[in-house]
Amino acid sequence: MDNRMSTISVIVPSYNRASLIRRCYDSVTAQAHRPLEFLLADDCSTDDTAAAMKALPEVPGVTVRYLPQPLNRGVSAARNAAIRASTGSLLAFLDSDDVWHHCHLAKLLETQRKSEADVVFARANIRESPESPPSGRTDFGPLPLEQARLLECLYYYNFVLPSVTLVRRSFVEKVGFFDEDPDIQHAEDWDIFLRAAEAGQKFAHVPEATAFYIVPARVPEPKRLMMMRRSIHCLEKHHGYRWASASRRRLTRDYYRLWLGLLLGADTPEAVDRFRQVWADSWWHPLLGLPALCGLLTSRLPASVKPYGRRLLARLFRRVRARHRVLRGFADPWD
Repeated sequence: MDNRMSTISVIVPSYNRASLIRRCYDSVTAQAHRPLEFLLADDCSTDDTAAAMKALPEVPGVTVRYLPQPLNRGVSAARNAAIRASTGSLLAFLDSDDVWHHCHLAKLLETQRKSEADVVFARANIRESPESPPSGRTDFGPLPLEQARLLECLYYYNFVLPSVTLVRRSFVEKVGFFDEDPDIQHAEDWDIFLRAAEAGQKFAHVPEATAFYIVPARVPEPKRLMMMRRSIHCLEKHHGYRWASASRRRLTRDYYRLWLGLLLGADTPEAVDRFRQVWADSWWHPLLGLPALCGLLTSRLPASVKPYGRRLLARLFRRVRARHRVLRGFADPWD
């Protein structure tokens, strides 16, 4: 084993994933270069997580640390507890339902040494569940390699996944811990990497997929809208920085999608409030009102014909979007 790897602490938050812990742990201890320690912060699980941790086999050179939390406070608090308890000079994040490829840490560490970056991130292969075979897809399309362009794009969407990220310990000292605000959970990783970009932290990218990342095939509508709300909260927190134009485009798009999603779900008061915020933004276009109006009409159709109305709405939206550049950044809410 290369002793230079002994400065890496692996940070794993977990909640009710006892059945997945061994698989996650095995992917860590099977690394070509093993880390110093494996820290699992248990976010007050109600399953057999404690027993699963006790059953983990000892691996020479890797210290296992189990950190049960007294209260269920979310993934940010769990990660922060593990960070505070860690001793490595480098921190590697891993969610308990994801797994690393054999070469993951070696590739990230090599890139970190060559670039002297504060944040190194790789790509990931997508799985729809821990049991499903790899889909062959990776997490994102081509990414900008220039530092400034990369940071601008980070305002538009989050392409830095925790499970494929390695950071210096000084990252926490300069950027801070994960935000434990309940309203930002599910976007807490985006928030901390935006803060890192704003603080001038240097990013480096490994263009290969070095992990399997779980992305469900279908996300229930209530959860999807909740995640969108929290993404909006994250952007509102960072709105006004020098990449404001990209931030505003993303914020306006998300407000619009949330408005329409809520409208189709009949939660009209919040939907109207959200769309008013879109309309008040300086980056808007009257065409936004067309699919919104269609959405309102569709939501009032009888249940028996509503699917046909939605289909018609989708066709209309795609046709308008194809003709007007201002709408091309808007994902189709009816897919």
